[in-house]
Amino acid sequence: MQLLVRFDTTGYETWKAAYDGGSEDRQHSGVTQMQLWHDADTPNRVWGLYQASDREKARSHFKTRAKLNENTTDIQLHFLRTA
Repeated sequence: MQLLVRFDTTGYETWKAAYDGGSEDRQHSGVTQMQLWHDADTPNRVWGLYQASDREKARSHFKTRAKLNENTTDIQLHFLRTA
């Protein structure tokens, strides 16, 4: 299953440094990053596309990491299936 995540941040550079530190946690949660985009129109917004092997583990991972990363002001998770 794919997962599209929207991160609203206080600042991209500081958010990205903290995000990069969570790569091992993502792997242990069954989440594989496929692509990461920096929003062209909203500088403090980031979009990520992931492959998630377990929906609940992925949800838990991102919600927990958002609370730990003080640079994340909001997060939205969108689980997707191929149409």
